[in-house]
Amino acid sequence: VAVLNSKYLPYYLGLLLNFGNMMNYGDARRGNAGAVNLSLLDKLELTKDNKGKSSLFTYLVTTVKVRRPEALHLIDEMKPVLTANVMQISWGDMEMAMQEAEKAVQVFQNHCTLVKKKLVELGTDAEDPFVPFAVEFTMRVTGELQELRQHYGRLDNTRIKFLQYFGIIDAKKKPEDIFSQLVPFIERVRRSMQEMVKKERRNMKKGQKLGDGEFAHVVQKLQEQVAL
Repeated sequence: VAVLNSKYLPYYLGLLLNFGNMMNYGDARRGNAGAVNLSLLDKLELTKDNKGKSSLFTYLVTTVKVRRPEALHLIDEMKPVLTANVMQISWGDMEMAMQEAEKAVQVFQNHCTLVKKKLVELGTDAEDPFVPFAVEFTMRVTGELQELRQHYGRLDNTRIKFLQYFGIIDAKKKPEDIFSQLVPFIERVRRSMQEMVKKERRNMKKGQKLGDGEFAHVVQKLQEQVAL
């Protein structure tokens, strides 16, 4: 949800899309892309300028700093992503757990039906405590399973929106595959922000008052949010 509601992530991706289209100008296919391939995020630092010094990632952060410095607060928006260990969550495991829960309830209901049938044959169903217990338990578990299905359905809808957000048409794509590419990128942005704050502090030690530099309007927030 943090990704879908982000104000600033689309700006970063939009810049990267523009960079890519400009770099591939003249190529009918690659120079007219409509979305960013997330697999490129971990290659930004490998793409250098013609002097081999500055990377495309550095150019991206510098462009954000100059054109829209408030977008440096991307790290604030992405805190839930960075702190929730999202890459350890497996959508496949969730699907399997849902299937196993449904199977377990069905097996229990089948056993209850067989036991009740046997009790009826013996004529002891009216007085056996198992029958009302089984009915009450089955109703409760069935209700909980229905609630679980609803939660799972909402999660699956969010997953589909998540894929669409990144222009991914493969409906079987798993969220953890995307997070494995997105989270390291956000971490690099965070480290870059840390360096910005450190630079401001070095400037202060040199006699430049903290906050008088080019990051004056974001330094205070960065200091509050970024763990140095």
